[in-house]
Amino acid sequence: MPLRTIFLQKKSGKVIAAPFDVYLPSIIGEGETVVQPDLCVICDTTKIKKQGCIGAPDFVVEILSLGNSRKEMTQKFQIYEQAGVKEYWVVFPYEQIIQQYILEGEKFQALPIAEKTIKSQILQGFEVDLDTIFDTIVE
Repeated sequence: MPLRTIFLQKKSGKVIAAPFDVYLPSIIGEGETVVQPDLCVICDTTKIKKQGCIGAPDFVVEILSLGNSRKEMTQKFQIYEQAGVKEYWVVFPYEQIIQQYILEGEKFQALPIAEKTIKSQILQGFEVDLDTIFDTIVE
């Protein structure tokens, strides 16, 4: 059983991996923006509908590839920030670092880069050894 499933087994919420549509308010006006985070945690499961998640997940993880870094760090950063995603991790697999952001008020604040383990700020008790993460995604 995956670690993420074990952690949430006795808590409310759902962990969903891509491909999974997330419908967020548009940052350019009317309508909505559809994104597909690599991984998201949705604590309010009433947001989960047949077509995807309607509204902001609580926690989003994006794993960057060499070709998508600029898009992830600009467009999605702004989209997630404005939509109210509470915690956002950007994984740089080739550098083996994770940049963690926490929503404070209406703006993301970057936390110091973790060296051995990374701890979620909104999922109390959830922490992961960085070696475990990078051994899994960089092979």
